[in-house]
Amino acid sequence: MQSRETLDMMVRRLTAILEPDHGPAEARSLALLVVRYVTGLSPVILLRDAHKPFPKERLPKVNNILRQLKERMPVQYVLGETEFYGCRIRVSPAVLIPRPETEELVHELLHIAGEETVPFRILDIGTGSGCIAVALAKALPEAEIDASDVSEESLQLARENAKENGAIVHFFREDVLNPGHRPGVTYRYIVSNPPYVPESEKKSMQPEVVHYEPPGALFVPDDDPLLFYRALLDYASEHLDNGGWLMVEAHEKFARKVKDLFEACGMSKVEVKTDINGKERFVKGVWCEGEQRRRGD
Repeated sequence: MQSRETLDMMVRRLTAILEPDHGPAEARSLALLVVRYVTGLSPVILLRDAHKPFPKERLPKVNNILRQLKERMPVQYVLGETEFYGCRIRVSPAVLIPRPETEELVHELLHIAGEETVPFRILDIGTGSGCIAVALAKALPEAEIDASDVSEESLQLARENAKENGAIVHFFREDVLNPGHRPGVTYRYIVSNPPYVPESEKKSMQPEVVHYEPPGALFVPDDDPLLFYRALLDYASEHLDNGGWLMVEAHEKFARKVKDLFEACGMSKVEVKTDINGKERFVKGVWCEGEQRRRGD
């Protein structure tokens, strides 16, 4: 059975309902996403068939989604999925929602890895949904990809994402702040998007983030914002190949301090990279050939 309301009318109605909370541009983007999700139509088909009736039997699903959006639940959690670097990634409140900035981190690693001539290994620390590891595995079938996280719930979701995307990734549970002993296991690349938002910034953040996303994946103490970067450098000193890369995402306010920390720990070719918005967002460096590992070897 069809309703009298067209697809375009549904988009405009949802936009009007969502606009007070999200503003006109984001509200329309959300409305289009919802209509596409419940109808299964592509953006091109939705535009072409905008005058056609909206399926009446899908109205309960729309209303349920709308209710959750009005409660300020992130649309990715409402729909249970998002897209990351061409991969469909399932998400839940157990994992951080993948951001476009993190796609740039993947792109930077792929740019460097394109020069590799022999098989190599990559470790994604704090994998969450597995988005980084899955994207890398899809793009680098010749590489061996490992990924770790402290949360078993996150790892289960990450495993599902790898399977659904046909990506081969070895996932394991480990806390980078208190890692296990893995003698002799080394990587050409270690990549991470660790928690880096100071607790004090909660009050200025959107409720979708503060109330729904896992705080352990986002926030660090105000008095120790570099906590995870020190841990990552310690880990890298044990598990990076000589000449291997450590690549991380960082808070725009602390990227330069992360760079200083890299250099203080003996990394070379350390560089801060900006994201698409011009914010200092990524830091990368090389474990120097011939450097003694910090454990005293």
